[in-house]
Parts: sequence; C-alpha cells; structure tokens
Amino acid sequence: MSDVETIGRNIKQVRMARGLSQAELARRSGIAKATLSQLEVAKGNPTIETLFALTKVLGVPLGVVLQETADTPVHVSRAEGRPVIEGAAVDMSLTDTFSAGGRLHEAYLVHVRSGRQEGVPHASGVKERWLVTAGRLLTGPTDDPVELGPGDYACFDADRPHFYEALDAPVVASLLISYPLGSGAAA
Repeated sequence: MSDVETIGRNIKQVRMARGLSQAELARRSGIAKATLSQLEVAKGNPTIETLFALTKVLGVPLGVVLQETADTPVHVSRAEGRPVIEGAAVDMSLTDTFSAGGRLHEAYLVHVRSGRQEGVPHASGVKERWLVTAGRLLTGPTDDPVELGPGDYACFDADRPHFYEALDAPVVASLLISYPLGSGAAA
C-alpha cells in the first residue's frame, strides 16, 4: 500500500469512527472539502499543516494517520519506506509510535530547510522534544525560542505557538512528540 493510500485510509477510518461527515471535518479543520475528499481516495500530497489541522479536529496524534500497522517481533522503519510529509520549511517522517509513562509518543526524523516553519499549537499537555544531529536550529515557543546545535536537546510545551527555523540549513534532528494518554490531548 502506498503512503498516500495509508494516510487516506486512516483519515477516513478515524473520521467515520468519530461520526463526522467529510463536510463537517473539512469545516472544523479549515481544509477544503475537495482536498479532504482527494486525500481519502489516495490522491494529492498532504502537507504537515493539512495533516495537523485534520488530526487536531479528529483528536488523534499525527502518527495515527501516517503509520501502517504491522504485528512483527522487531519493528524496523526503513527510510525508503516511510512517508515524508512536507511543510513550509520542514520535511518529517514518522519512525515509531509507542506508549510509556502514561503518554503516547511519536518519534520523527526531521529535516529543516531554509526558512521558518510555524508550528501548529497542539492540545493541552502535548510536549515536543528535539535532538539536533546536524546544523543549527532555532525552535521553541514563539516568545521564548532557543538555539540548538549538534547534540543539543530541548523540550517545550507545544500547546502554544511555536516554530522551527534552520540557522544553518539543512538541519537534521529527531523529534519526539508526547501526548497525555486518555486526556483527549491528541493532536
């Protein structure tokens, strides 16, 4: 199954499980109904902004719509097999999802290009944890950003406006997004 097919199938399944029509999900998320319809039939190439807007309304973490589920003894996430979602300045691919410490975690490999990517505020209690492996990144809450270089780590509450900006492009980093379990804080 292709990446777009997986995303489309998962969005449709969650939408239907929530009892939402395409029109209602489109209205609540601010996404055009035609765009949502195309996504659900595996056409188009959704951006980070589109997927975050949809998952926020659906009340699920981004990884729920990105990941093909498989029951295997060893989880391997091959670079060539992962969907890459693009934003204004960020390309990210989901490497894993797991639960620990009363939270759901999504691990991403992120490449930040030149420019600035505004982060969509998540629900209350969601945290972002960044570990930069190459380049210099300015990130964090819009009113209190931090500069990170190779080997630097930062954690911040992601339920308020935040951003990512490569000071030395490209930046390569790992991102762990943590959601409180059972609180409705997904997305």
